[in-house]
Amino acid sequence: MRGDFSRDSFDALGGFTRVLQQQGRIEIDADGNERQAIQLRLIRQLAADLIGPFGGPKGTFRLSEADGMTFDFAISPGSYYVDGWRIENVAPVYFRGDGKDRPAQPGFAAAQPKEGSHFVWLDVWERHVSALEHDSPLRANDPRRIAEVALAGQDTASRAQTVWAVRLSELSRDDAATLQQGGDWRVIMDRLQPPGRGLLAARAIDPAAAGSDDPCLVGPTSAYRGVENQLYRVEIWREGTAGDGASFVWSRENGSVLFAVEQVAGKRVRLAEGWHDARFGLGVGDIVSLEGSAQRHGAAASLFKVVQYDDEAIELELDGAPALDAAGGEVVLRRWDHRQRPASAGAGRLVDGALALVEDEWITLEDGISVRFPPSPENVPSRYRPGDHWLIPARTAIGDILWLQKGDEPAAVAPHGIERRFAPLGLIRFDAQGKFTLDLDLRKEFGPLAG
Repeated sequence: MRGDFSRDSFDALGGFTRVLQQQGRIEIDADGNERQAIQLRLIRQLAADLIGPFGGPKGTFRLSEADGMTFDFAISPGSYYVDGWRIENVAPVYFRGDGKDRPAQPGFAAAQPKEGSHFVWLDVWERHVSALEHDSPLRANDPRRIAEVALAGQDTASRAQTVWAVRLSELSRDDAATLQQGGDWRVIMDRLQPPGRGLLAARAIDPAAAGSDDPCLVGPTSAYRGVENQLYRVEIWREGTAGDGASFVWSRENGSVLFAVEQVAGKRVRLAEGWHDARFGLGVGDIVSLEGSAQRHGAAASLFKVVQYDDEAIELELDGAPALDAAGGEVVLRRWDHRQRPASAGAGRLVDGALALVEDEWITLEDGISVRFPPSPENVPSRYRPGDHWLIPARTAIGDILWLQKGDEPAAVAPHGIERRFAPLGLIRFDAQGKFTLDLDLRKEFGPLAG
């Protein structure tokens, strides 16, 4: 969740059932958000206990032939449950669609499948929706807007949304035969989405200052040297293993610094509004990403450096041209807080705008905070997944970060998100002419208790 939060205090293993407010106490965002997280987990766990790992009412998310279309298939409407997470397809959609009266599934354009057998599966996750992202395409008097228009552009609460995507993965003949003979779909799923997603350790300490007698340097008792309480976000940007394509970005504001885009023309970007205070502003040298509907549904975004910024015209120039030919209020610009490091820095060098991921080295962020990606303890290289992230709350009151410890060392922990859930839909086949055949329906169905 890339929102402007103080921290995420929810602990899935804490066993808490309620958050109890006390009179005369300060209210903070973390308590309210934890309350909802506790209740949502209880509801989802109940649904999973009753339904099982996946299932839905009869006929929902059924795969069928798309009449008159090749290398495509229809996805029936309805609700479905994956590990207790409810998703809904409100109307019939198609895997690819025709851009006219046969709409594609929400969010992205799927590539044309190849001839042969394919494993079809559901990818389910939860995304953060800010007022700026949601309201930009809507008119000022549209009642569906999240932000209260009487507040003159100031946002309040944001939203979370469960989204889904139907994915297609080509199968060998042996894998297809194994599935048809009752083989476990999880074996294939583990190859597509390896469980080893990487670990991160974080600390706030300045090694140079810790061993120095210079009173002007901040010692280890005040390791975090920032002047503000922050929620740092370290997020995987490009998929891969360490040293083979994986990269990451970071933000001191949990990735929440957003700007509505009015127009994109080559390398020039005009913003809908430009005034922000220094904490949430833009400047030359900043790294930014431009994100549209496809990116909000999981597609990769590109990173650019701001090389020129005119705050009066609220226009900026990037070091490359985004692959976006129009904005129309549907594109946002997000600021990240990493910058170019010296070439001798090794860990922390920029690759396509992101930081190259190097394991087993401490990488400095800022103000005494550094992170380390430990090698996998399973002797199998970790496969880092885009969007996976870790949250690091930094607090001036203690001069430190909030992070689990293992003995005297910072613990290496799995990503705090994104939580993704997977479920099989079927085994399909396309012939050389693109004709669709459903060889195996892998859905689970149930009827209403009241008949």
